[in-house]
Parts: sequence; structure tokens; C-alpha cells
Amino acid sequence: MESRHLNYLSHFQCIGGACELSCCRGWPIKLLNDDLNRLRQSLGGSEAMRKRFERLVEMPQNPATGDQRKEGHDGEKACLKMIDGGCGFLDGAGLCTIQNDHGENALPSVCRQFPRNIARFRGRYEITASLACPEIARLCLLQEQPMAWTEGGIQNIPDTPTPANDQNPYQDHQPAIRDLFIQALNLTSYPLPSRLAILAYFAHRVDAFFNRDADTSFSLSRLEKEMTHIQQEKTRQTIHSASPLSKQPHPLTLRVIRSLLRGMVISEEQAGESAFMRELLGQAFTGYGVDPSNEVAMESLMGVYLERRLFWQDQFPEVLDRVFENYCKNQIFWRGPAEAPSLMVFLLDLVLFVGMLKFLLFGYLGSPRQISQAELEKAIERVFSRFFKVMGGKSTNLKTFQTFQHLMMFIAF
Repeated sequence: MESRHLNYLSHFQCIGGACELSCCRGWPIKLLNDDLNRLRQSLGGSEAMRKRFERLVEMPQNPATGDQRKEGHDGEKACLKMIDGGCGFLDGAGLCTIQNDHGENALPSVCRQFPRNIARFRGRYEITASLACPEIARLCLLQEQPMAWTEGGIQNIPDTPTPANDQNPYQDHQPAIRDLFIQALNLTSYPLPSRLAILAYFAHRVDAFFNRDADTSFSLSRLEKEMTHIQQEKTRQTIHSASPLSKQPHPLTLRVIRSLLRGMVISEEQAGESAFMRELLGQAFTGYGVDPSNEVAMESLMGVYLERRLFWQDQFPEVLDRVFENYCKNQIFWRGPAEAPSLMVFLLDLVLFVGMLKFLLFGYLGSPRQISQAELEKAIERVFSRFFKVMGGKSTNLKTFQTFQHLMMFIAF
């Protein structure tokens, strides 16, 4: 099957032990049955290696007895044990002993594939990547050339693509929708909030008849009419004239952003990952001059945020616009509208994530001062990769705010 990958992946190479946010630390490494069998075979050459396998691979429990199974079962996953927060197979230099001793083919599928994501889309494999990897965050967000596909695959990736979505009118027309979204984000004569407002307007107009559950109400002619309408310059100018840029962010936006970020820190389901988020959020609040352990007046915090946003965007307008544009494009290619119940749900998550990342980044950068572009770029790499170490492909699930008015409100943040 043909394949293609996003152009920044052509330059990607894992930096191993030099990575400050290793994918081998902070989250569980789960094993498929094939991974388990392959690893058992690789570590079965001596008694010492067999004992190492038993010590560092945690087998799933038998739900009937509570005892650990000796073999993997369908639907159950073993995992590699963590020692001091990192994979037990790491050596003192932070390098993988499985790969060093037995070769890349012995690695679990997730280790061989990460940070890449392989999906089947319209008869071909598409390879994108997760910003949880600092090196991917640097390559993706800071690249100056337009994000685009490069034909051909990447070597040494396990052939375990995400299954194709079930076909229905919503899925059938996703290629055209994705092209429309990327085309709107390429309208660089408009500021990014206006480009996002254009997408929000379109999503609102088609929401009633174009979503995952709208098989009977779907109308191709209406969809084509709305796609034509949103591509007209007059329509775009009208939306831009009411741009969220011209509006003061509503106080509710900061409350929602702050609540989502604090929820990421206290989640019990991801205790390992949340340590990264706790540190990052603490640095952001310190940058805003706020004690995160105390409740603060939203009005005063909003004022500091807006001051920092204005200063840093004035200092590095092109870099920051490009970073958030590249972020939006990567999300559309990586986990695009096809995986969401509707375009409105996808865009709500997108603009909320942009809002959370802005809040974290401008707080992390701290008080207005002169810094080099290299310092800014390092801050961007750290903030985005730590954020996605926790959030990944998760959704905010804020059904209350899935309206056009709320989308515009969060775009203004």
C-alpha cells in the first residue's frame, strides 16, 4: 500500500539518552501479545536473561483468581515495569538495553513506532507524529516551510496502522474537509484567530446535518454549498471584520482554561505523566506571579495574562504565529475531524488546547524582558512536549461549550 509522511518527519532522528523528556519515562509501556512473545524469545537465551524478563515484565492478572498470568491473553496487556520512573530496561546512560543487545526488531511495537502515528486514510498509509516527543515538537512547530506531505514511508516502523474508520457520509467527505481546513489555515494574510473563526463559522453552519450520527439528515448539496460559501473572499472578510482579536476575552474563558489545566495535574489515572504537568503549571503560575495553591481573583490573573500575551506576541510575532499555525495543522493531520463526533467538537478541543498552551507558554516565559529566539524556541519545545505527554489525543469533553458563540469566545483567549 502506498504511504506518505509529513515533511518534518524526514528530518527526525531519536536523540536517545540526550532527550530531556524521554518516552521511556513517565508513562506505562504496554505490550501486545506479539510483543510479549517476541521479547520472551529475545531474552530466552540464558537463565540470567529469562530471570530478567520475569523481573521486568509485569504480566496481566487473571480476573478470576487475581494471580498473574504466565501467558498473555487477547484483550489483556502486559507492561514493562517502571524503576524510579523509567523503563527497567534502560541503562545508566538512558539508552535501551533491549535495542542495544537484541536489535530494534526485538522492541515492543509502541517503542518502535513512537512518536510516529500510522493511519490508513483513503487507500494509503499516512504517517504523522505526536508532539509529546520534544524533538518532534521542535521540528514540527518551528519549521518555516509549509507543512505538507512527502511521498513514501519511513523505514523500520511496525506495520500496525490505526484501522480505517467505518464509512458513512461524515467519514466519506473527510478528505475534502481536511483540505478545506488546511486551505483556511494557509490564509496567512489573516491573523490566526480569524482563520480559526472561519473554520468555526463553517463548522457551525454544517453541524445540524454533517456529523457522525447524521446519516439520514445528510445533504451533499448543502455541504457543497457551504464549502463554496466559506471559500468566498467576501465571506472571509465578513468573518474577519468580527474577529475575536478585537474583543476582550470573556472572564469565563480563563476559568475554563485554569480548570482544565488543574484537572490534568490531579488526575489519578495518569499519575506518572501528571508530574510533568504539575511542574509546568507551577512554572506558569510563578511566571504570572500567582501562588497556584491559593484561589486567585480571575480578573487580576486575566490582566496579567493579557499583558504577557501582548508583550511576547509583539516580541516574536512571526515565530509565535507560525508555531500555533503548525500546531493546528498537525492536529488536523494527526487526529483530525474524522475521529471526532462532529466538526464543532473537533474545533472546540483545538481552540481550547491553543488557549491552554498560550496560557502555559506566556506564563513559562515570565515577566516581560529581552530574550533570544533560541530561548523562546526552547521554551516552546518544553511547554508543548510536556503538555502532550499528558494530553496526547485526549478530548476535553466539554459538551456545554459546543456552540459557535463559545468557540468564538475561546478563540479570543
